[in-house]
Amino acid sequence: MTPESFEGHVLFQRLNSIEEILSTEDSKSKISIEKLSFLQTTFSFINQRINLTLPELVQIAEMDGLDLLQKS
Repeated sequence: MTPESFEGHVLFQRLNSIEEILSTEDSKSKISIEKLSFLQTTFSFINQRINLTLPELVQIAEMDGLDLLQKS
């Protein structure tokens, strides 16, 4: 399983949403520079770890099954 095959999954959609929120001017004006930097660094670390490890650990069918359980 390659990392590219996971990109369309809801998990990655959520990560993209977080990234968009952190990069908006509104967030930059409401969150202090230190906290924003911490959140961006944390997001980057989590995103990198997921991209590296998830495809090796979980089959896409299992992720889809977890997604269905969440929606129930």
